[in-house]
Amino acid sequence: MLIALLTDFSLKDGYVGIVKAVILSINPSAKIIDITHEVEPFNIRQGAFLLWAHLNDFPKNTHFMAVVDPGVGTFRRPICVSCGGYNFVAPDNGLIDSAVESLNLNFDAYLISKFRPTSNTFHARDIFAKAVAHLSLNESPSSLGPKIDWKPKHLFPKPFKEGSRLIGEVIYFDRFGNCITNIPCGNYSGGLFRDITLQFVQNYQSSHKPALICSSFNLIELFIYSKSAQKELGVKLGEKIEVF
Repeated sequence: MLIALLTDFSLKDGYVGIVKAVILSINPSAKIIDITHEVEPFNIRQGAFLLWAHLNDFPKNTHFMAVVDPGVGTFRRPICVSCGGYNFVAPDNGLIDSAVESLNLNFDAYLISKFRPTSNTFHARDIFAKAVAHLSLNESPSSLGPKIDWKPKHLFPKPFKEGSRLIGEVIYFDRFGNCITNIPCGNYSGGLFRDITLQFVQNYQSSHKPALICSSFNLIELFIYSKSAQKELGVKLGEKIEVF
């Protein structure tokens, strides 16, 4: 069974290593893959996007442990959601919601009550790592705690139509400064950002001006070849982009 980790821990401290140590102490045969530990600190929305974006690259029966948890130690719930052959272990703060919702399948949600934390600041170690490790041993999600009522929250706006144009917004910047929008890839002829007319291209080298491309996330991306469009244009999250 594969365990996939996504956190905002970075690798500066020992948090990621400790989480893996806890998992392997319970299941020494666990296969662990890191999606990323470079989510911006406390940025639940960014973590939710990255989990959603990479979900379909993982095989069924993957167990996800996602932790971006500014509410650690408060009354926010530790949960496990089982859906479509995947299990998601995370704080109940919206982090896994877009991923679960995208599967468009029935799901079951459970409160993780089996484990008692020894710290109010490191539930990834005390609760989530233990939960995902037990799941990787083929234990049922129901063994982690009682079933609960749960509905995914909507963290991301959807693009909308205005006449013949589809209007979306920038929701993520990758490390290259490319500006990922919420507009799905499609058969568009052009676009507009602020007062800049944009053409669609097939690869990054096709234009040395700001342009649009279908990204690996299957979403429209604003880029500048070999430069950071985010920095060059001063792009902000939530800025509107039109396609037509």
